[in-house]
Amino acid sequence: LAEKLYDEIRILCWIMTSPLTIQLRAKHISETWGKHCNKVLFMSSENDTHLPAIGLNINEGYDFLWNKTKAAFKYIYTNHLNDADWFVKADDDTYMNIENLRYLITQLKEKSSSYLGRRFKFFFPAGYMSGGAGYVLSKSALHKFVRQGLKAKYSAFCKAEPGGYEDVNMGQCLKYSNIMPIDTRDEKNMERFHPYPPYFILTDLFLDKDDWIFNYSYYPWKTGPPCCSTTTISFHYMLPKDMYQTHYLAYHLKPYGMNRNVTVKY
Repeated sequence: LAEKLYDEIRILCWIMTSPLTIQLRAKHISETWGKHCNKVLFMSSENDTHLPAIGLNINEGYDFLWNKTKAAFKYIYTNHLNDADWFVKADDDTYMNIENLRYLITQLKEKSSSYLGRRFKFFFPAGYMSGGAGYVLSKSALHKFVRQGLKAKYSAFCKAEPGGYEDVNMGQCLKYSNIMPIDTRDEKNMERFHPYPPYFILTDLFLDKDDWIFNYSYYPWKTGPPCCSTTTISFHYMLPKDMYQTHYLAYHLKPYGMNRNVTVKY
């Protein structure tokens, strides 16, 4: 079934990286979850022939992430629009399970102009999708973003200048094009996209009581096994060793004699 969906639901993954982190982080994506995308592109400020990475001629630094994101999506729109049906933006410290993303897409009632990810609140009522957890645009949403949103150079809904939060700006710009975030939780209201690594969410040992996530999460925050859907898609702040470990557990470890379709009682 996974092979069938690979052919039916084509996913292009583009990874936000930099000259300083290509070898430290990005290359490990190409060795793990990146292989499960139909196409993977690494976007940096400089060309790199080893990974390879595409140089976008954008300055590096947090204040330039929004410009880098816009340039990456415009590059993909111009050069790779017909190579995929769905387009993932992920950081180079994000791990994603692409099979589970394809499954989520099959469950969507409305696939046109879809905007998927981990929903955050604040800044505007509908919210926006976390940049760190990775977000996903349908082909129609990408078209509207580039052809409508990015044309609004002087609109408060799609800021032209650098600076500000990249994911917030993305949410505002998509809202200008009437593309709204949707609920990507599973049928048990468990989250699929996660802005932290697994060990931050599965226990209450690592997060301070006043951590920002409790206020930003659009839906109630959950700790422990109820935190995470069995069809979880992403984790953020993943070190290379975390990526290899998660990849092994997801694709190779099989508890003997257990049916994966049976709910495990913790």
